[in-house]
Amino acid sequence: LPTSIGKVREIVIVSQYHNLIDSTIKSILQKNIYTPQPEPEFLLRYEPLPRLNVAAGFHLVFIIGTIEDEPIRKIVGKRLAEIEKDTFRLLAIPEPWAKNQKVLVFVTQHKSQLVAGLTKYAERIRYTFQQYALEQIKRITYQRSFNKRLKKKVLANYGFAFDLPFGFKMVDKYEFDNFIYFVTHNPDRSIFCYYEDGIKPLLKDNLLAFRDSLTAQFYEGDFVVKELTTMDTVQFMLLSKNFQPAGQPSKEIKPVELKGDKKEVFAVKIKGVWQNNQLNAGGPFLSYCFNYQNRFYYIDGMVFNPGKYKLDNQNQMDVILQTFELK
Repeated sequence: LPTSIGKVREIVIVSQYHNLIDSTIKSILQKNIYTPQPEPEFLLRYEPLPRLNVAAGFHLVFIIGTIEDEPIRKIVGKRLAEIEKDTFRLLAIPEPWAKNQKVLVFVTQHKSQLVAGLTKYAERIRYTFQQYALEQIKRITYQRSFNKRLKKKVLANYGFAFDLPFGFKMVDKYEFDNFIYFVTHNPDRSIFCYYEDGIKPLLKDNLLAFRDSLTAQFYEGDFVVKELTTMDTVQFMLLSKNFQPAGQPSKEIKPVELKGDKKEVFAVKIKGVWQNNQLNAGGPFLSYCFNYQNRFYYIDGMVFNPGKYKLDNQNQMDVILQTFELK
């Protein structure tokens, strides 16, 4: 297969029903993310079904149509009989025409059902493309591997680590405050991990105030712009070679035991904007907060790249934070 092309967040919409579905698709896939300037979550490009061969080379492709559209009938193949019994169906096809390609196919019996079906599957569609985009960013971020020597050092000294790309440097001057951070430049990006014994309630206002207290002390007075900040509950994947029995978890956290060296824990994911009035600076940040075995963790990635788009950099911070590993 040839290697897929296109921007990381670009989705090629292949459909004969552009005018009918355009506003619905934009509401699903072009939510504004503030960094602090608004950036659409995905970039959209439309191609009609007869030009499917043009779209077939891109990273992310979303084919939308009915069971009467000939190219779609051919793509779904043996599943056509199943789809004919349903009102609509959403299918995922990995790498049909190119390497590292992800294709979603949304099919209905009739074009009058397109808007209703897309609306019903809106969250699934958006989440699926979010994961696809993060996979692309992860592949690009780690195409030269990562700094294994730094990871080994951090894991040995502090009991946690990230898979940090080459270029990140560790700053340990606050290690006795349980605050370790890593920085790189062009553009400026910073990742920190703070931990303390005990359990903290995972409540938005409490966590935002706590982040402000950390960054006021260690990041020269940064603070969160609350109105541009959101929080979601997630299952965060922990990695470790030496997991111990979970014991009796508190009500705020219920680890789910998995086989091997992976474990999911209940966490909150915070995305938003930070600001520093003294330095006349600001940008996006992303955090994961969770309790595990009577210890609270706050891990965070932030970007400073004035005058430039920053959403891809913020998503890269997400990819790196998700490599968090315990000793």
